[in-house]
Amino acid sequence: MNIKSFEDYLVEQSNLDKFSGTVLVSNNDQVVFEYVSGLANKGFGIANNIETKFNIGSLGKMFTCVAVAQLVEKGLLSFDGVVGKYLVDYPNKEVAEKVTLHHLLTHTSGMGTIFNRKFAESRWKLRTIESLIPLFADDPLFFEPGSKWSYSNSAFVLLGKIIEVVSGENYFEYVKKHIFDVAEMKDTAYCDLDIDVPNLAVGYTYRKPYSTESDFNSPRRNNLLELPVKGFSGGGEYSNIHDMYKFERALVENKFLSESMTKNILSFKAETGRPNLNYGYSFYILNMDGHTIVGREGGYAGVSSVFHMYQDAPYTLIVLSNYDDPAAKDVAMKFSKLI
Repeated sequence: MNIKSFEDYLVEQSNLDKFSGTVLVSNNDQVVFEYVSGLANKGFGIANNIETKFNIGSLGKMFTCVAVAQLVEKGLLSFDGVVGKYLVDYPNKEVAEKVTLHHLLTHTSGMGTIFNRKFAESRWKLRTIESLIPLFADDPLFFEPGSKWSYSNSAFVLLGKIIEVVSGENYFEYVKKHIFDVAEMKDTAYCDLDIDVPNLAVGYTYRKPYSTESDFNSPRRNNLLELPVKGFSGGGEYSNIHDMYKFERALVENKFLSESMTKNILSFKAETGRPNLNYGYSFYILNMDGHTIVGREGGYAGVSSVFHMYQDAPYTLIVLSNYDDPAAKDVAMKFSKLI
C-alpha cells in the first residue's frame, strides 16, 4: 500500500473542496495513517481536527444489529421471530405476521422509509423510537418479505422498538451501556439538535431542501433543518474516527458477542440484486476492485461515512465527512485501487 499516494489524493480532493473530514487506516491492527481537512463550521472558520465528531448516518445500523444479536444470544430474541411476537400490539397485521427479524436486518422486509411527508410535518416532535412508528405503521408492504431487497429505515425503527421491549431498557441507554461503554467509545452518542456537543462538525450540503437533487450552482448550505431532531436506531449518531476504530476492535475481538455470533452477523444472508453487493445482518459484503469488504456506508444531506473491514488484506478504513456523498465513498474507492 502506497500511503503517500493515498495522502496525495486526499490533499487533492481537499484542495478541490470535494472532501472535508477525517480518515483512519489500520494495518494488522495498528493505526498507520490519519488525515484531517476542511472546516467543522464554515461560518466561524473552525477547522476539523483529528478528534472532531461527525454525524455518521447509517453506520449506526451496525450498533442496532449488534444489540439484536446480543439479545438473541441471551435467548430473548430469535432471528426467525416475527415482529408480532415481540410487538404484540403492532397495528400493521401484515408486518406483524410476516416480517421476521431476519427480514428487518437484511432489508428484505418490504418496508419503506421514515423520511416522508409525515416526517417533514412532525420532525420536531420525533425524539423517541416510539414516536417514529406512526410515520410508517399504516404503510402496506411493497413486496412479500424475503422475495426482494430494498433499503428500509422503517425496518430499523422496529428493531429499535423490539430492543426496548425485550430488554426493558430505553434503546439509547441500551446501546450506550452494552456497546459504547463496552468499547470505551466516549465520543459517540445520538445527535440531539438542541444540545450543544463540543467539537461536533456541522454538515454541509448541495442538496435542495428535502430532496436528493443537488444544486451545484449555489454554495453549500448547512443541513440542520433536515436532520432528525434526535438520532434513532437507523442512524444519526455522532462519532469520530478513533471511536469507530474502537468499535471495530471490540467487534472483531468478540467483546460484544461470541465468536460464532460475530461470524454469523458478518456472513452472507441476502442478495441485493447488485453484482458486487450482498448483505449480512446490517453489515454489507462488498466486492470493490477485487477486494472483499465487510462494513457499511452512511449518507444523508451533509453526511458521508465509510466503515470498511477488508477480508483479504490487513486493512480497516474509516472515513467520516461533513459533505454529501460521495465524499467518503470516493476516498474508499481510491483506497481499494491503491492496495
